[in-house]
Amino acid sequence: SRCQRFNFRTISVTDIIKGMAQILDQEGIEATEEALALVAREAQGSFRDALSLLDQVIAFRAEQIVAADVAEILGIAGRDCFGRLVAEILDRNPAKALNLLHELFRHGYDPDQFVLDMIQYLRNLIVVRTVPTDQRSEGMIDAPPSEIEEMDQVAGRATPEELQNLFGMLLKAENEIKRSGNPWVAAEMTVLRMGYAPRIVDLAELVRRIDCLPGSEAPRPVAGLPEGPARKSARQRREP
Repeated sequence: SRCQRFNFRTISVTDIIKGMAQILDQEGIEATEEALALVAREAQGSFRDALSLLDQVIAFRAEQIVAADVAEILGIAGRDCFGRLVAEILDRNPAKALNLLHELFRHGYDPDQFVLDMIQYLRNLIVVRTVPTDQRSEGMIDAPPSEIEEMDQVAGRATPEELQNLFGMLLKAENEIKRSGNPWVAAEMTVLRMGYAPRIVDLAELVRRIDCLPGSEAPRPVAGLPEGPARKSARQRREP
């Protein structure tokens, strides 16, 4: 017998937003991009699920749809905290970061979903920080333009190494939170560890700065790094 193979894939958030925007335009209903982005993200790649969620929102807000209404109707209020939460972590302000986490807790955010969403958010920050705007391929960051602009501002607070360090901490914490008898406590400790994490400085960049200091005695050579001019000249002065 003959058979056919179809490789299905999920639809990007951007494509779902465009599809819903076209439908709403035909129906004469106004909606902000942020509101449609919330609906699209909750649909998790399914356009049919996105339309079902959109129907629920329209039933309550038939004239104009904004992000706050979508968050309240779908029970996902507090998701806008992620940018502020990461910003406080990068500014090494664990107290404010913990308060924002409790804001998510008050909105009924699931701790397992919290860590998954944070992992995805940090992944997007790393891409934004690493890949210039004109070099990003389509769909590399599955988010609306307004959200990407916000990510640009947050990512600018840290080096790529710092973001990678926080990303690794979240990956390790994912299993801890899932296995914990009190997952929100595990999530709190994860946020505090991230808030107290030491700043990561690129060693090669640090050595380069030392080499550029005028008349400074250079430190001992670092394994795996090229010897700069300051260290080389200092070593030659010490040699007979």
